[in-house]
Amino acid sequence: MLRQILPALTLLLSLFLLPHHAGAQATFDPSLPALLDVTGVAADDTLNIRQAPSGKAAKIDELSPFARNVEVTAVNDSGTWGRINHAEASGWVSLRFLRRQHDMTWHDAPHGLSCFGTEPFWAADLTADRQSFRFQFFDDPVLDMAVDWRASPENRVAGVFGFAASHFDATAFATLRRATCSDGMSDRLYGLGTEVFVTQYGQTRAYQGCCSLSP
Repeated sequence: MLRQILPALTLLLSLFLLPHHAGAQATFDPSLPALLDVTGVAADDTLNIRQAPSGKAAKIDELSPFARNVEVTAVNDSGTWGRINHAEASGWVSLRFLRRQHDMTWHDAPHGLSCFGTEPFWAADLTADRQSFRFQFFDDPVLDMAVDWRASPENRVAGVFGFAASHFDATAFATLRRATCSDGMSDRLYGLGTEVFVTQYGQTRAYQGCCSLSP
């Protein structure tokens, strides 16, 4: 039995602990992810996205001086650079030119949460008011559920948030937590991992994936 369980545990851990050149330089911050806006960049200039948290690192892309809702999923050790996702990769942007929208942790901020998983493919959304939860497995009918309860640990050290939702013929329970999460299909690194359990027609299915903040 142990030999059967170990491969599954290895796969489970690899989703959230996958080594990555950008993620390896990140510092854990339970308040992240957060949405920030570009600030202090001239209208005719751009904000560089770099491969590592250093002005000497290779430039991989750029942000508009008017860019909003930039999701920072981690910071470097000195707290001067933020890791973001752009296109199909993650990169680093100087926090000197980003302004945080709200001084709140991710589970309290007035933003929705969008989650997804691959192989199998599923998607889910939790509304900004934390009252509604929408879940869809592949191309099955969408389940629109009302959130019954939600809670975070009182000490909030681990950055964990959980909730339960129900529909007339289905129920769901989900946990979201701070973790470096890979979708397994790109070089993007998300700041939240999730496990979702959906019961419908007497059968419970479990799903695992990543989440990000949505404006």
